Amino acid sequence: MKKRLIFSIALSLIISSLASQYILKDYFPMKNGKVNYNEIIYPDTFLTAVQLYENAKKWIDDVYIDPKTCVQIDKPDSGLIMIKSYYVISHVRNLSNAKLWYHLKLELHEGYYRYALYNLYYQYYANMAPLPSKSSSMPFEKWCEYVLSQNISKNKRAKREATMINFYERIDFRVKEDIASLKEEMNTM
Repeated sequence: MKKRLIFSIALSLIISSLASQYILKDYFPMKNGKVNYNEIIYPDTFLTAVQLYENAKKWIDDVYIDPKTCVQIDKPDSGLIMIKSYYVISHVRNLSNAKLWYHLKLELHEGYYRYALYNLYYQYYANMAPLPSKSSSMPFEKWCEYVLSQNISKNKRAKREATMINFYERIDFRVKEDIASLKEEMNTM
């Protein structure tokens, strides 16, 4: 009896983990089980690494409120810029100051560049009155797995999945919006 109980608990955890990964794969580009947007871009006209670097710096100044705090690495000679920033985005009302942290790596070369947006981390404060607010943060993929693996009724699960799908779509929209603006700026001479 004990073996059956342990087996069914382990099986339900595996299934819920696979289900959350399956849902993430439907909404995000994945690499090794992690959300990872990346692409090599060849601009319409040939641009030198210096021109691409200048375009990238202009884009960073336009997009980020305080570029000095979000740019972690800035190496013009090797054409490398690393950014750590976040989107203010929440999936439910009782979370405040929710941030989806990410890293953005720009590699600038003669005639092309590569971007990679990865290492998503979800940070939030749960407002569960009358209990005190609770701060929490974890890798985005693990957080999604946690949210979707809780043992809840079928109706609540359907509502939660719909909420999460909406959340995924909003995140994907924001990332793709930023990538589109990056591509536009990087194409200028």
